[in-house]
Amino acid sequence: MQTKLTKQIRVFNEDLPNTAGRMFDDVSGILNWDDIKNQTYYEVYKDMREKFWVPDEVSMQQDISQWVNDQIEPEEKELFKNGIGVLAVLDSIATYFDKIAADYIRDSAIKANMSFISAMETIHNESYTYTLSSLVDKEEAKEIFERPKNNPYALKRNDLMMDLFNEFLIEKTPENMAKGLIAMAGLEGLCFVNGFTPFYHLNRSGKMFGTGTMVQFIQRDEVKHSYFQTVLVRDILTQYPEINTDKFSDFVYKFFEDLVQLERDFCDDLYKNVSDIDVEEVKEYVGFRANLILDNLGLDKIFSAKKNPMDWVTAYDPDNINSIKRDSFEDKELNYAKASEELNEWDDL
Repeated sequence: MQTKLTKQIRVFNEDLPNTAGRMFDDVSGILNWDDIKNQTYYEVYKDMREKFWVPDEVSMQQDISQWVNDQIEPEEKELFKNGIGVLAVLDSIATYFDKIAADYIRDSAIKANMSFISAMETIHNESYTYTLSSLVDKEEAKEIFERPKNNPYALKRNDLMMDLFNEFLIEKTPENMAKGLIAMAGLEGLCFVNGFTPFYHLNRSGKMFGTGTMVQFIQRDEVKHSYFQTVLVRDILTQYPEINTDKFSDFVYKFFEDLVQLERDFCDDLYKNVSDIDVEEVKEYVGFRANLILDNLGLDKIFSAKKNPMDWVTAYDPDNINSIKRDSFEDKELNYAKASEELNEWDDL
């Protein structure tokens, strides 16, 4: 019979140990990073903490100049707006699910990581408001944030993941949490990372470097989040071996087959008016991202692209950039002017 998860009610229980045999077993609530079941969680936490950032560290002055002086073509502006809207909805979903899932994890190290990730997703969302407030008025920004709610391709793709999130909300079991985490790994490691392509496309044309810099920071975060989720899934399958069946593996393969197809359909729509990007190349890249996640899960790569088919995008991959915050386009440290120093408040823009 499936283990039913209950939401943690007591914050601290002095009668319990600080660590437990399995992640859903009750513990005291005390976190000692030197006394956790899996040190990988501390390594993930350290990496995220060391790369913490906030949006107003990045200057938008160059982007503003290009935008208002019509150096960005109308079709490029539409691509930019649609891309921002899609990222905003994904980060909003991620913030909510990570918070809900963290309520049912007892392991203090895992709970801490999930809480940190949820907070970073909120910062990512802030960055989209920060970006749009620099470029368009408040009413247009509100319209851009509404777009994903009316895009049938984005909705159909999102529904595939939302169905798994909702299954966990309805019936909270280790298996349903593992399935929700599979969906999160796809959301962050595939949909999100592919969602950065429009901005890197603009960057390679010498445009919108401020936004591109923020996107690099976000990608660095999202790839780590997706990796954490795959580690957590493998940990659940190890601690609850009754879930680790061929049926579960079949579910994972089918999920990514469906997600890749839906993401490719979404790309056809997103780039339909963009003449200077190879949509077929982007669609191969989607399969490549799915293969990376499957590999992290210890499963076979099932898509044709075994290496990155978009060589040009590797120039903007945070893994290929110096670990300190640097402008990869000018090879100098960024001018981290605070928003209050160079821009008005959001309502004044």
